[in-house]
Amino acid sequence: MRNCKSLFAALLASLMLLSLVTVSAAGAVQQDVHAYSSVAGFTDVDSEDYFADAVQWAVDNGVTNGTSPTTFSPASTVVRADAVTFLWRASGSPEPAAASSPFTDVTDPDAYYYNAVLWAAEEEITNGVTADTFGLRGTLTYEQILTLLCRTAGGDAYGADWSALALAWAQENGLTDGLAFSPAGSCPRADMVYFLWKQLGQEDPGQETPPAEDPEEPVEDPDTPTEEPTPPAEDPEEPTEEPEEPAQEPEEPAVQAPTEQEVYNIIIALKADYPEGMPWTNDNRYYSPAMHMTGYGCAGFALICSDAAFGDLPGRTHYSFDDIRVGDMIRIGDYHSVVVLEKKDNSVIVTEGNYNSSIHWGREITRASLEKTGFYVQTRYPV
Repeated sequence: MRNCKSLFAALLASLMLLSLVTVSAAGAVQQDVHAYSSVAGFTDVDSEDYFADAVQWAVDNGVTNGTSPTTFSPASTVVRADAVTFLWRASGSPEPAAASSPFTDVTDPDAYYYNAVLWAAEEEITNGVTADTFGLRGTLTYEQILTLLCRTAGGDAYGADWSALALAWAQENGLTDGLAFSPAGSCPRADMVYFLWKQLGQEDPGQETPPAEDPEEPVEDPDTPTEEPTPPAEDPEEPTEEPEEPAQEPEEPAVQAPTEQEVYNIIIALKADYPEGMPWTNDNRYYSPAMHMTGYGCAGFALICSDAAFGDLPGRTHYSFDDIRVGDMIRIGDYHSVVVLEKKDNSVIVTEGNYNSSIHWGREITRASLEKTGFYVQTRYPV
């Protein structure tokens, strides 16, 4: 009997311990769920990403299903086959007039892009990369994507100034608000659907308001005698006064930007949290609410520094080395981002993430190397 009681007590203790472990594990899982919230079932799209609503809209409206059932590949450069397919589906998947393809690399009628390519060619949205090839896997730049969008919307982005016309159209229609990019830079899938969503996903179709009905005229009773209305008594004339001028609204104060010394002090203070040699790779990412963008690796660290120094100030892009200031983010060759700590006549001193997979402070980059590689500047200083 004693052995039975001892066995029962041990079993009960084991069950209690197992329940505690289970509860603890459930709590950990719940915490992870709160830490990261996927969008549309994609493990690589977080609800805090600036393009999250766009991806959800694209899935809900059949514009895209992702690169796999669980991935969207937001950072992958959009290819020509996918770009025209997104546009075609967003336009309602119209049937092309042609029965056969004019391109030797578009021959499978069952391919997801087949009708989209034929439609895009017929509508003169895009031609092939040669007279008889479409170039399905060719990648596209921002200016090319915006040109396709402009033409699809009926805009006139043709001729020698096609890029400038497309960029002007996109800015006028708010497609590029809050985004910092190089027109000649590769456009990722995330921004392709973001542009489409800005153009189509936020439109409110609304409903036509029915014309207001005329109020019914009161029907007079013929037996009721009508009375002449008594004219109102005339008011004695009063001297007229000049109406007072309406008070003018006070002008809003201009946005106060920090000085370069203040920016430098704020960024240098981050060295305590991000010391030299601290591991930092593309697995590290950061979302900037002010810039409406998520940065991975070097871009993420650059946004951390920029947000710390400039807060809610928006960003803009320029290409002038002479106009670089302390705190500006430089995108080098569209593959690496740095933040300026000091501007010299022919070089800059920078801090950067994912430099040899770590944080680095104080590297000097010459003007000549930047101009050779190609660069653009994202600044938060007001114009």
